Amino acid sequence: MASKHESEPDVRIVLFGRTGVGKSSSGNRILGQDIFPVNQSFNSVTQDCQREIRKLGGDSGEALAGKTLAIVDTPGLCHTKKDHKSVMEEILNCIKLIQPGPHVFLFVVDLSEFSKDDEDTLENFKKVFEKSKSHTIVLFTHCQDKRDIEKFLEQSRNKSLSDYIKLGVDHQAFDNKAENNQVTELLEKINKLVIKNGGKYCGGAVFEKAKTAFEEMQKCKLLDSSLDVSEQLMQWCHKGVDELEKLCPFVKSYIDFVVKLAYECMPPEAKQ
Repeated sequence: MASKHESEPDVRIVLFGRTGVGKSSSGNRILGQDIFPVNQSFNSVTQDCQREIRKLGGDSGEALAGKTLAIVDTPGLCHTKKDHKSVMEEILNCIKLIQPGPHVFLFVVDLSEFSKDDEDTLENFKKVFEKSKSHTIVLFTHCQDKRDIEKFLEQSRNKSLSDYIKLGVDHQAFDNKAENNQVTELLEKINKLVIKNGGKYCGGAVFEKAKTAFEEMQKCKLLDSSLDVSEQLMQWCHKGVDELEKLCPFVKSYIDFVVKLAYECMPPEAKQ
């Protein structure tokens, strides 16, 4: 069902949230098979962003029937064990996989707990993807009864998430162990959100700067023709980018932008 050799997908979806909330399990339910690695602990199995494809049957009569979905699973950006270089690479890799931009973000939250890490991850999410609100659905894992979500949002300790949803962000119950129609309901909500946005994907500085940087890299004398521009950019990040100031100044400024963004996304304890 999932393949990395499909044509450009109709809908690009990104799973976002802190480590251990069930992003990979949710992605597997949407894909219809176990592809993203999952374990039963709260440690992240997903170390790098991963993209998989699902082609929905054209005769199913369901929302998005006949469409191709690209689903990107991401490690948590708010992670105390990652230095700013690792976070920068996570951002660059995520952007590479969802260029020119995602149609839908699924911000994944464990209904049984909304911690300080969740709050930080939500703030990082809004910081990195500043135009994401109109493209986001909050996905509550470990939840079968929608009434439990209302109770959860009424609690004062969950105010930051409650306020975010009150801005008009939709939400969906999603129990990864339940055999029910939650996937069908989610696909319907994704379809309605895509239609509401006129089929347009999420924009913002991080995508616009990446597009210009990739275009400039194609003109750059340092570009290795055997690599695609995103792979080349990752190599430059590893080797250092001093030469880019002269040969590809915009690419240098883009890397500086991502470095600054990565540092801002790190928790205080990771900056020490």
